[in-house]
Amino acid sequence: MDKNHDFLKPIHTPVPLIDPIRIRRNIRIMASRAEKPAVRFRPHFKTHQSAAIGEWFREAGVSGITVSSVAMARYFAEKGWCDITIAFPFNVREISALNLLDNLANIHILVDHPDTVATLAAGVTNQHRVFIKVDTGYHRTGIFWESRDEILTLARQIESSARLTFAGILTHAGHSYHCSGPKQVKAVFRETVGRMNRARDFLGENGFQNCKVSIGNTPGCSVADNFEGVDEIRPGNFVFYDLMQLSLGVCEEENLALALLCPVTGIYPDRNEIVVLGGAVHFSEEKLTDPDGHLISGYGMNLIQKGFGRLNREIRLIGLSQEHGIVQAPVEIIRKTRIGDLIGIIPVHSCLTADQFAGYLTTSGDRISRLNSVLARSDQLFSSPENSNSVSF
Repeated sequence: MDKNHDFLKPIHTPVPLIDPIRIRRNIRIMASRAEKPAVRFRPHFKTHQSAAIGEWFREAGVSGITVSSVAMARYFAEKGWCDITIAFPFNVREISALNLLDNLANIHILVDHPDTVATLAAGVTNQHRVFIKVDTGYHRTGIFWESRDEILTLARQIESSARLTFAGILTHAGHSYHCSGPKQVKAVFRETVGRMNRARDFLGENGFQNCKVSIGNTPGCSVADNFEGVDEIRPGNFVFYDLMQLSLGVCEEENLALALLCPVTGIYPDRNEIVVLGGAVHFSEEKLTDPDGHLISGYGMNLIQKGFGRLNREIRLIGLSQEHGIVQAPVEIIRKTRIGDLIGIIPVHSCLTADQFAGYLTTSGDRISRLNSVLARSDQLFSSPENSNSVSF
């Protein structure tokens, strides 16, 4: 890590460092992909969860966003976002919290069960557009795409409610993360679009003529040849990308925009290892196998004067316990490393790493707050809203 960056001197715990130049470029590229076929670009904000980064999306012309919880919807609604989809099967225990957003934003809801629709119909105090979650092969949530009668029945139930309007069908092709490369990612994307359109055609034959098709996932949206048959895309991870996306071949090294700065606390030349303060509670336990067959949790990243430098694949995060990170590095790097140095590490999964923190440090030394997800998941969220905007390093 370049020692000429004075803004790094106060850092004493793991800190997520972001490169605004790369982030803005990633946003522009994805926005331009949606512009060509006139597809609605509704990015998922669960990766960054930051009002400041959200403004960079506004600059790119984004007006509608995706979130994954009522708490996240509130955070962004209070920052002026008025068109929000909660792309998570609605948690009926949060109807009261949802109703509190009536005067702040138009909140669109996701469902896949008749009991959820019935509870919403009886409990919401405002009009809501409702999407049906469709499972096109990921098998996490949603009605399976071939269960057309079940989808139709749920759409009719939604339309029968005075305060609910059927908006369309929505899916997340998360199984694309298990692909072997861009070619397979593209195949999964086209398969997903085909399955969604067959479900839409069936709904159209039965009276639902304005059914929108909404598709998420960064890999597919990053490499798809076209968006024919799609009305809306909802990628999120592309804002930072990460080693998982790089290994899939859907981004380049220059797209990687988040690294975790970790203080060196131990040096062990006899085994070519460094120990850093940065463990599973900071990175999560996501791992991948690199091209050389190593199981890793991250690669080193060099910080240069104007931002992120090259990825250093010789610096490998090979082990995680709760607070400890075991870093393997060549002997020449071990010799240059000192206790107290900072090592920048690109994580396998940027979403999970970012979620451990209440803010970011930029490569120009600015501090940017984000929704504190730990507080947002607690009972104290609405009683202590000021805490959810704090930056803690």
